[in-house]
Amino acid sequence: MRLTTKHLIRKQAKHIAVTDPTCNITLVRLSDQVNAQIMSLFARLHEYAQAHMWRQIHVSMHITNSHCHLL
Repeated sequence: MRLTTKHLIRKQAKHIAVTDPTCNITLVRLSDQVNAQIMSLFARLHEYAQAHMWRQIHVSMHITNSHCHLL
């Protein structure tokens, strides 16, 4: 089962800093407020997945010049 969560953060996202191929996570330079919002979303997603005994979570993040979409 795949969870698709769409979350729009209305903050300016800066350029992508680095991509780590070992864990398929792209790190971005964002403001502290946006980082806190993203961490909160991931924490809630993790709790939901544990409650439903999911084995894998797939999260895609799309960065534009002015928005950060978590799809």
